[in-house]
Amino acid sequence: MGPRRRTVLGSLAAVGLGVGYWQRRRIRRWGAIGDLEATVALDLPTIHEATIVDEGVHDDAHERATERLTELEELIDDGPIVDLHRRRIESAREAVAEPSTHDPPTADAARLDALATYRRQREVIVRRLVEEEPGRWDEIALDDRREGLEGRLEELAIPYAGEPGDVVVSAAAAEYARHVARVRRRADERRASADAWADVETATAAVEDAAGLASGLAGEDAEGSIEAAVDRLDQRLDHVVAPTAADDVPGHPDADVSHAVELQAEVGTTVYDGVHRAPASTAEAAAEGGDLALAVENGALAILLGAAIEPLTEVPASHQWRQLGFELDVDEGELRGRKRAATGAIEDALDRAGDGPLARRLCWPALSLVGAADTTLGRLAADPRAFDAREWAIRRDRAALEYEAARRHAEALAETVELVVG
Repeated sequence: MGPRRRTVLGSLAAVGLGVGYWQRRRIRRWGAIGDLEATVALDLPTIHEATIVDEGVHDDAHERATERLTELEELIDDGPIVDLHRRRIESAREAVAEPSTHDPPTADAARLDALATYRRQREVIVRRLVEEEPGRWDEIALDDRREGLEGRLEELAIPYAGEPGDVVVSAAAAEYARHVARVRRRADERRASADAWADVETATAAVEDAAGLASGLAGEDAEGSIEAAVDRLDQRLDHVVAPTAADDVPGHPDADVSHAVELQAEVGTTVYDGVHRAPASTAEAAAEGGDLALAVENGALAILLGAAIEPLTEVPASHQWRQLGFELDVDEGELRGRKRAATGAIEDALDRAGDGPLARRLCWPALSLVGAADTTLGRLAADPRAFDAREWAIRRDRAALEYEAARRHAEALAETVELVVG
């Protein structure tokens, strides 16, 4: 897959050719379009059984968000505003009912996304309620709500109970929700402002979610196993490839950042969200804060991220490819093989790891990377006239690298699961 430069000469001469050029270019691309469509049509592995967020936790969160929306509907006459919030709340519910293969890639991913959506909607709605009816949302009421939150957080227990692999993903989700509550309960100290109330509303929703997620944890005490996993992962993380910026990418002296860094920035914040949650952004930070399950999840995802980005550290960031004349030795006909390799690695990883909750959680990024590549190629096939030759190649090559990153992520998964469970 060795990357190399190509000088694209014909595109400059074609600038003035107008519609005729576009039509000829589309005709030349018919074969490429067929290859892209065939690639996108290949099925992805699906994981549509929820193991982290049970139906009751999701339904309760949806009901609380709907109750806040009803308050707003009773107070204002602006139907479009209410309808907008209702669509957002119900869209999250629909994603849970019929999870997408691509985004989010699993039932649990859809349910956790939904919980976050409900929290965001409650925050926005309360901000509007305070603006419409400020007398009701005074300083005394705000202090009472904050005091109640403090008490709920002190009482909230997240037990490490059950099989270690199961506990990690369920307890980590609860710990993250508790982390959100802790951060937001005093994020805005302005007295009785709309922003202060919005922060408290988010914190309230998060502690309710954390309590619901924690309530499903039961079984034998697994704290010792999780502590041991933190130590094992910490030792392994010392040897992980870090997606750091480089002053000079070999062969590309003008490049000051690698595609690995770009992948972390663009994909990492969503796909590898467990690695980038500030301030619990690393396994070490989470462990120091007492969130051991989150520390294990973060550490495992960081290891897999390192495996995924390793082949990209000497590839310049894609926003520099046009300037550098950079292109991969790959054509549209090869993409099916790359996608098959990625999906085959995912299926094999799930088979080897036993398809348990931990393996499923750690598979999300690989599935999402394949889905992102499919989306890119689908857009190229659907509207080939929207892109010039360089942009077409850039998007095609980004998709090829995402398939490769997904394959490498998946190939490291079984070993990483073993590292967690011991």
